[in-house]
Amino acid sequence: MKVVILDLRIDSETFGEYAAIELAQFKNSVFIPRGCAHGFLTISSDATVIYNVSTVYNADADLGILWDSFGFDWPVINPILSERDQNFVPLKDFSSSF
Repeated sequence: MKVVILDLRIDSETFGEYAAIELAQFKNSVFIPRGCAHGFLTISSDATVIYNVSTVYNADADLGILWDSFGFDWPVINPILSERDQNFVPLKDFSSSF
């Protein structure tokens, strides 16, 4: 499984940059700081992703970036995406509150 983290913190020196991390089964975890988006890719049919968050779910804050709009070269052509994720805006149109 690959996790991609995108910095959306406007005042950050790394705003708009991303990091990709390969997670081995049962061996890795990653901390994603506030103000960073994340996406994941698995080619396994039985992968499970579990994550914890620091606050209670807030639908108004449930925003995202279109998966192919920030320069990462995803190693897939036609990924399976939720309707929610398909409707996210490109990075260039995202208004960050961070």
